[in-house]
Amino acid sequence: MNIFDILFPPHCISCQKITDNKSVFYKYLCSDCLRKIKINEDDMCISCHNLTRFGKTCSSCSKNTPLNGLLVASDYKNPILKETIHYFKYNNVKDLSLPLSWVLLKKLEEFEWKNKEEWIFVPVPLAKKRLKFRGFNQTELLARNLAKWLNIFVSSAIIERVKFHTPQMQIENNQERLENIKNSFRIVKNLDLLKIRNKRIMLVDDVSTTGATLSECAKVLKPHVKEIWGCVVAK
Repeated sequence: MNIFDILFPPHCISCQKITDNKSVFYKYLCSDCLRKIKINEDDMCISCHNLTRFGKTCSSCSKNTPLNGLLVASDYKNPILKETIHYFKYNNVKDLSLPLSWVLLKKLEEFEWKNKEEWIFVPVPLAKKRLKFRGFNQTELLARNLAKWLNIFVSSAIIERVKFHTPQMQIENNQERLENIKNSFRIVKNLDLLKIRNKRIMLVDDVSTTGATLSECAKVLKPHVKEIWGCVVAK
């Protein structure tokens, strides 16, 4: 325990209760509030929103997206989850990566991984300008927690963002979102493509609204890998 925590005891960002500062996991989100974040029971196709197993893209929509499916852990309308994500991304509370990763883990534990050695967790990359400003990529923290807990390889050196744009969350019009994120990603220069051939990719992001960002990431990966899924904490 450091002197700062003694003078200013950490508290839950949701209920304001002073938390157990011996536990980093519950330092800023208490166990009671974490339990109020419900895990989605129903999964749906990213395009037509019909119910599908694990959010697999249905056959009739497969031509509309390069994603094979999208796993959504919870609902962004949940006020506790929404506030937690906001503090994590915009108030730079990095320790919140643990409870948010746990929410996503509860969903991913249901997934049929089959051969885990074929899978790679790939966090959605930040633009260099935003990464420098924020100091960390929140999706990379989520992906590395998941990789450790599920014993699956993780890499931040497969795709990169090449365009700095208005954050998707600030754009309400769906068509404008698509145009805003279009052609924002590419395969990392000098990547040995043999390393990802026959691999299955699980893209990791915090929030998805239209799925445009994940789809753009998947688009550049599609020619080189077996399968591409996305997973997000909330939608």
